[in-house]
Amino acid sequence: MNTTAFLTRQANKHRWAGQIGPFAVWEVCYEELPHFTRFVFDVYARTYSRLHGWQPAEEDYYRLLEEDELFYPFSHYWLFKIGKRTVGSVKLTLWNPSLELPLQKYFGIDPATLSKRPIWHCGRLATSWHDDIPLPKQSVLPALCFWAVGFVAAHEGVLVAEVDAAVLRLLKKLGLNIKELGEAKYIVGSVTVPMMIEHHDLENWVNAQSEHYAIR
Repeated sequence: MNTTAFLTRQANKHRWAGQIGPFAVWEVCYEELPHFTRFVFDVYARTYSRLHGWQPAEEDYYRLLEEDELFYPFSHYWLFKIGKRTVGSVKLTLWNPSLELPLQKYFGIDPATLSKRPIWHCGRLATSWHDDIPLPKQSVLPALCFWAVGFVAAHEGVLVAEVDAAVLRLLKKLGLNIKELGEAKYIVGSVTVPMMIEHHDLENWVNAQSEHYAIR
């Protein structure tokens, strides 16, 4: 891949990706990665300092940004907005052997052994709310999941991720059939569990949820 040419195209591409319910979905161009990563870092810092006593440092932000820059040519980064307010984020990366996913780095799991289908890694899942928005804050996570799960299902893949244990419980409450791939570990302020969702489970969940969401 000609990475320079790819990034040039990405920096200039149209950013609006679609609308899911009340949320406008914007795909992040390369030059806006620092803003995307800062949003995610700030959400993680607030959440995990409260839940687990994590004391983040600025170098933690730059470590996340370095990873986002490395993964960008193989990824889609999205922000969910209501008006000008950013309320959520999610990233999908199409794994290839040149990339080391957190799944490999922290848990020693080889993605190539998980499925013969394309492996899509889901990360940077974060939500932030504003009290003056007339919607329940619980509505953001299901919409983020529907967008990401629908994307991977449409691309005939499987989904892997490392998620906070509390978020994992929420995902299961949404009805996602999740396979845990190992024991939880403490990573970047979070008690983190490796997980996978098979392709047929992605499709089944999207089909069951479609009546609740109108993507345009």
